[in-house]
Parts: sequence; C-alpha cells; structure tokens
Amino acid sequence: MKITLETRKFRERFAIAASVAPSRPAKPICENVLVDFKLACMTSTDLERWTVVQFECPQNNCQLLLPAFRTTKILEAIRGDVVEIDVTKGKAAISGGGSKFTVQTADDKDFPRCPKPQKPLWSVRVNSATLCGALSRTKFAMDEQSTRYALGGVCLYELDGLAAVATDGRRLSLCKLGHSVAFASNPIIPASTVAAILRTFGAVVGDAEVSVEASAITISGGGVLLRSPLVEGRFPRIAEVIPDAPDRTFEITSEVLLKAIDDATIVCARDQEGDLLTGCDLSCRVGELVLRAVGAEVGESEIVVPCNAEQFAPITLDVAELRPWLQAIGRAAAVEVYLSGPDSAAKFVSGEATFVLMPMVKE
Repeated sequence: MKITLETRKFRERFAIAASVAPSRPAKPICENVLVDFKLACMTSTDLERWTVVQFECPQNNCQLLLPAFRTTKILEAIRGDVVEIDVTKGKAAISGGGSKFTVQTADDKDFPRCPKPQKPLWSVRVNSATLCGALSRTKFAMDEQSTRYALGGVCLYELDGLAAVATDGRRLSLCKLGHSVAFASNPIIPASTVAAILRTFGAVVGDAEVSVEASAITISGGGVLLRSPLVEGRFPRIAEVIPDAPDRTFEITSEVLLKAIDDATIVCARDQEGDLLTGCDLSCRVGELVLRAVGAEVGESEIVVPCNAEQFAPITLDVAELRPWLQAIGRAAAVEVYLSGPDSAAKFVSGEATFVLMPMVKE
C-alpha cells in the first residue's frame, strides 16, 4: 500500500507527536508513533502522557507504527515537496526528493491506546502562546525532590484569576494568564508534562482548551491533544508567601539587572558545574542600585547601576536563582523591584509575571 503526503506538513505534525515518545521506554513499542490514516491522527505515549496529533492525509484503513526518532530524522532528510510511504508486511519504505529509506515496523495491535477523557471538574480556554509563556516563566522554580508539599510541578492556581505558580520553598515564580475560572481544584502539572506542553504547543497558533479532572489534565488545540496525570498532594497557600507591603521600590530593565549580576559575580566561587556558591548583596543609594560580591580566593566586586532607588540597607540574595526568571521575561522587560528589609523576601514584578526570592542567611 502506497500513501502520498505533503512533506512539510507531515514532517511538522510527526515531529510534534514524536517529541513525547520516550527514547528509553518501559515498553519498547512506545519508541514508536502510531500513524492512523483512517482517523487521520498520530499517537505517542510513555504510558503516562499521551499525545494525539491530527494531520492531513488520504483516507484509508492503514495503521502504521513508525519509530519516532529515526522517522523524524528521515523526514528532515527528505527535500522534495512530496513524501511517499510504501507499506508492506513488517516494513515501510519512505521516499521523496530522490531519497529512499526503509524502516522496520512493529505490530500496531500491541500499541497502547489513549484513554478517553472523563468529565472535567473545570475547564478554561486560553491562548496557546500565553499558556506556554506562563509555564516558561515558572517552570525553573519547581522542586522535584520535595516531600512535604507537592512542589514537583507547576500549579494552576486561583489568584484573582488563573495563574501558573511554581516554588521550591526558597523562590516562587508566578504568571497570571488573565482568565477568570470557577475553580474546583488547583491541579499540579508534573515537570515532565510541563516540558511536553512546551514542545507540543509551542508552535500551536490559537487557543487551547485546558480540562482538569480529579487526577488528570487534558490540553487540546490546533489539532493537538496532550493528556497527563497530575501530581498528587497539596500546594502551599501562595497568597501567604507573596509580600504585599514593601518599604522600597525601584524600576530597572531585566537586561541591565542581568548584566549587573553577571559582572558582580565574576569574583564569586563556583562549583564544578559552574553554579555560584555564594550570594550577592543588593543595596540602594539615592538614584543607584549597588551590587557587591566577595570571593574568598579571588577578591571583591562592586557594581553601581543608575536607577530611581532610595536609600536601602543591603539584602543578600542568591542571584543565580533570579537569573532564569530575568531571562524568561525577556531582556528588554521593565522590572519593578520591591524590598521590605534585609530579612524579608524580595519581590520582582514584570507585567503579569512575579518572582519572590527569600534572602540568604550569612554565616
């Protein structure tokens, strides 16, 4: 049986489905993508997460298992506008643009099928880019090792509307999505699923429907469906963590603050992986932000940045934990900095994104 497809469209849709297929699955068959030409959809799974991707194809009764990684590379290598898949027993010949490849195929009857979604507790429709942006601005604050709270994921939280929140107990990152939702739960999306959402919906144009069940979440839009279990456990009460009455406030751009942090920490000690081992003191003089750092075996640094600050005593922060947030919001973003004291959390706000960082304790 020979099937003809448009190369670019098939390549793009297959890449989305293949991005969830594990490289070392518990069941070897899950290294494949199930391509169903009758239903015009592709399915991949790691037995926890499921991705179903619709695509354009001539309708027939063929179902085919293609190896995810190898077929992705084959489709990238084909330069022609049209790709042909010739299916015979146990094999599939993929050709186009003067190139031809043959891959072994497994029995599609052994491939696990995606479970049907249950009636959701609540659902909301959000823009795909807004959803991915909120997850990108929060994911780095997760703590997958936590046992006291379920911190190993991003929580969809009700905070004057829908917000994505992650925390590891030392820092908290929050991004509002701008939707009002009647919440029946605060679901926690696992770290691996957050990564899968960013891969599968990062290029989706338009809205996505987020449906939350008691123990699972389904996100669909742009002909793509992703289903995943949720993290079990409770999430901290976020409203009690975010400081709301700072003593001092000033504004600065993320690019300027990032440059100041990088310059100040040149003298700081680092581990074998290059991560900082010490913090950095932030203080304010009238019209200036001052960053100071000390390296026991290197020396000291002092970086002065003009800003609309007032006099403020030094606060010691682990600036390595602030850097990912500054990078996520964009280098030209305006940042409002709220300081309440050397022993209180510092708050950084840029648009709908908020970052809270606890001070370090000096030895």
